[in-house]
Amino acid sequence: MDIKIKDIKPHMENLTLVARVIQKSEPKFVGYNKKKYANAILQDETGRITLNLWRDQVDQVSVGDLVKVPNAFAHIRFNTLQVSTWSKIERVSP
Repeated sequence: MDIKIKDIKPHMENLTLVARVIQKSEPKFVGYNKKKYANAILQDETGRITLNLWRDQVDQVSVGDLVKVPNAFAHIRFNTLQVSTWSKIERVSP
C-alpha cells in the first residue's frame, strides 16, 4: 500500500513509501554480532520520518536520493514513530 508520511501510524505493515533522504547518520556497528546500522530522515510533501537502515541498506541510500521503501513497517523506537524494512531500498529517478 503506497502511503504518505502523515498517514503512517504505529504497527502499520506492508507499506510502500516514496520520499527524499534529507539526512543520514554515520554508520556504526551495534549488537553482539556488530551489525552495520544507520538511520535516515525521509521527507515527502506531508512530513518527515526516520528510516532505520541495517546492513547493506546503509549503502543503498544517500542524502538527496529519492527512494522507494517497499514492505515497510511502522513502529515506535525511542518514543519516535519510525519505519523499517527488510527489503532492498530502491533509488527512484526524479
